[in-house]
Amino acid sequence: MSASLEERLQLLEDKQAVYDQLMRYCRGIDRTVPEVVNAVWPGQDMETCKRITDWLRENPTMTMHYVGNCLVEVNGDEATTEAYMIAYHLYNREDGEKLRVKAGRDLRLWKRTDNGWVTIERDFMDEWNWMASIDERAPGADEWVYGQRGPQDAAFNIKEALVGSRNERASRPAAGYPGLKAWGKGDDK
Repeated sequence: MSASLEERLQLLEDKQAVYDQLMRYCRGIDRTVPEVVNAVWPGQDMETCKRITDWLRENPTMTMHYVGNCLVEVNGDEATTEAYMIAYHLYNREDGEKLRVKAGRDLRLWKRTDNGWVTIERDFMDEWNWMASIDERAPGADEWVYGQRGPQDAAFNIKEALVGSRNERASRPAAGYPGLKAWGKGDDK
C-alpha cells in the first residue's frame, strides 16, 4: 500500500526540519552561541553548551563546519542522520597560524517534540585530519570582512545586515575581488 500524498508531504517536511536543525547546530557552534546549540540539543544542559562554546571562543580563532552528504531517515517521531562533515579550526600558535582540518561523520538520533525536532544522542566518527601552517594569506585578505562570533554576526539577521551595509559593501573588495565599483555596479545610491 502506497503512502498518501499527506504522508509523503509530512515525511518531506520532517526531513527538511531535521536538516535545518543540523544547520542551526553548526551555526551555533561556529558563531559560539550556546543558546542556539542548546535549542537543537536541549538534553545537553546550558552549562555544558556554554563550556563548549567558551572553549571554541578561547582556543581556535575561527571554526567553520561544512556539511556534505546528509542522509535523514524519519520513522514516526524519531529520526536519524548521518552527515559527512569537514570542520576547519584556525589556531594562533607560538610558531604561527595553523589550520586544523578534520573530516568525519556526524551521527544523530532525533526526536519530535512540541518545539520541533531535537537531538537526543550524538556521536562523531573521525575519518581523517591534518594541520597546515598558514604561510601566506590571499592578496587583500586584511581588508575583507570576516564573520563574527556571537549573536551579532550577520547570520542572525541577514536581511538587515545586507540592506544596512549595501553602500559599504559596494566600495570594498570582497574575497579577492576588486569590489562592485570596479565592475560598474557600485555607487552611493
